[in-house]
Amino acid sequence: MKIFITGGTGYLGHSLSIKLAKAGHSIQLLVRNPDSNLVPRHPNIHLFKGDIHDPAIIARAMNGCNQVFHMAAAVTCRAKDPDEIFRTNVEGTFHVLEAARKESVSRIVYTSTCGVIGSCIKEPMTENDPRISGFSFDYELSKKIAEDMV
Repeated sequence: MKIFITGGTGYLGHSLSIKLAKAGHSIQLLVRNPDSNLVPRHPNIHLFKGDIHDPAIIARAMNGCNQVFHMAAAVTCRAKDPDEIFRTNVEGTFHVLEAARKESVSRIVYTSTCGVIGSCIKEPMTENDPRISGFSFDYELSKKIAEDMV
């Protein structure tokens, strides 16, 4: 199957890209910097240089794809330019969805960030759980959570 993925240099996107490529799928991966060490490498992964602000590159990368995994996003609590977050997360998502509609993609999976839920200490959380922390980044808490995961 031919699959289009955004956000492939992120934690989830990278793992998903490699897993699907190893399973024999052809991955069309949209990346801003093809030379980055964060780009997943596999013979079934085909890179398209660009970002979700550019509908033309999205359409070209998505050409012939059956599925889309959209994981690209601007994730920050202290944006220098709040409009950039809107352009990326709202307008960029619109570009991905519009290209998928034109391409008659059969399935789209949109993945957000755990940052919208906030840190959790004991149990996994879902979108239905109340937020237990503010939106400021807590380095010590994040470090503890990461250590607990290992």
